[in-house]
Amino acid sequence: MPARKVALIYDWLDTHYGGAEKVLEALCDIYPEADIFTAFVTRDLPDFLQGRRLFTTFLQKLPLLWPFKPLLAPLMPLAFELLNVTNYDLVISISSFAAKAVITRAEQTHICYLLTPTRFLYSHAADYFPWGKNIGLSKKLRHWDYLAARRADYIIPISHLVKNRTQEFYNLPTLPPLYPPVNARSISAAPQTSPPAPFDLIVARQVPYKRIDLAIKVCCQLKRRLKIVGTGSHHHQLISLANHLDPRHQLIEFLGLVSNQELAQLFNQAEVFLMPGREDFGITALEAAAAGTFVFLQKESGAAELLPHRQASFHLPCESVESLIAAYSWLKDHQSQINHSQIKKIALQYDVSVFKDNFLWTINDLSVSST
Repeated sequence: MPARKVALIYDWLDTHYGGAEKVLEALCDIYPEADIFTAFVTRDLPDFLQGRRLFTTFLQKLPLLWPFKPLLAPLMPLAFELLNVTNYDLVISISSFAAKAVITRAEQTHICYLLTPTRFLYSHAADYFPWGKNIGLSKKLRHWDYLAARRADYIIPISHLVKNRTQEFYNLPTLPPLYPPVNARSISAAPQTSPPAPFDLIVARQVPYKRIDLAIKVCCQLKRRLKIVGTGSHHHQLISLANHLDPRHQLIEFLGLVSNQELAQLFNQAEVFLMPGREDFGITALEAAAAGTFVFLQKESGAAELLPHRQASFHLPCESVESLIAAYSWLKDHQSQINHSQIKKIALQYDVSVFKDNFLWTINDLSVSST
């Protein structure tokens, strides 16, 4: 294919290295000359963005608002609509909110790799607006969001779950789902070492909808050790809960951020990986599977499409203490039947190298069909 000038549009860079950042990194590898556009950056750039041409919006000049997402939400549409990307042949937005709203010309191609229809407006509205999702602000934003989703020429959803949400909330068709990149090979190849004592593992941003609180309650009730990797806005509440249920600090351990090498080791050592909340996808579940680790995850999460129930994972029917306890009870009776090598093989099918190939094939097919 002829060389094209590419722009990558990303919602914002304010969290540590999570699933969305892994998608951005993979696309940066595919398009090493691409320019990056994002609403604002609140932390040191990850290594893969060092030396890249990166442009922010006027929100970069409002640092006092960065911690307060509800205050920023009404400004995000304008921020992306003001971005000038007219000099690019191919525009790729990686979006769970406003990046898809970038305005392009008719002769440009805009592809949205959709992480989810805006979570706080639709699928998880009750988590963000417990007093009711039909307040005036969210009504206006939903109307804008519905229209903004139509600016992309093509939408590639990250899972069938997101494809179905796109049809439900946006009434839009999509291309076939393209599952996000997983660092499966590097994790699978990590040295196998035994931990001093058995433990279960969570790797996640500490925000309410992840339902880490359920895992803490169940592990304390069943006297299972739990290691939690990550940070987030819900961190102090989770520590308070753990201190209340585990005052001697014998069961729950908060590790904060760890290196990639330490994380691979944790994946390989854990007895069970826990993902009790509904996830748009849940890359860490596949990373745990790459180590051969059995996963408990919500049946409505995208990763549940890839990790078969009672073979590589246990699909939790709901977000509750009872469902997690039932999963542990099932695993206790079937532990010897778990094929950890088979779990690894499943995850390796979605390695980052596979994602890159599939993404390029998709883009090239679109380019050929449009000529």
